[in-house]
Amino acid sequence: MEIEKLLELFNIKDYKITPRGVNIYENVQISEKIRIKKIPFNINICFGTFSVIRNDLTTLENCPRKIYGDFHCGWNKLTSLENGPSYVDGNYYCYENLLKSNFSNTIVTKRFNTSLKEDELEFINNSYVVSNYRLWQEMIKRKRILNKIKNNKDYV
Repeated sequence: MEIEKLLELFNIKDYKITPRGVNIYENVQISEKIRIKKIPFNINICFGTFSVIRNDLTTLENCPRKIYGDFHCGWNKLTSLENGPSYVDGNYYCYENLLKSNFSNTIVTKRFNTSLKEDELEFINNSYVVSNYRLWQEMIKRKRILNKIKNNKDYV
């Protein structure tokens, strides 16, 4: 199916197709009625909130590279946040997935919200939250490096 028909199916009206992908100039809600497993075309930037909740996503591939608004990817079948946006100028919500870790390389300007408990995440209103996601990411990276050193006798 061509991109224009998919954009129409997803009720996206304000967009521009570029060599890097589609730039979207509105809030996006990809309906749970469609039940996608993967975003079917590459999205470059979304100037608004981007929501793909309650679908069957198993990957964040083709997700917007940058989102100038909140990002919602909860209630899917994601096991990883890999291939997600590199930048979210807002909150990042990833409740009720099959995640093994909350780690991603995304820059999040507001709060990161999840249902997966991990070290240093604060429990607020039935979810785990971190206000400074970049600092939390650095802590997780350090812990992984220290565990690798600890478990590898070649370092001693």
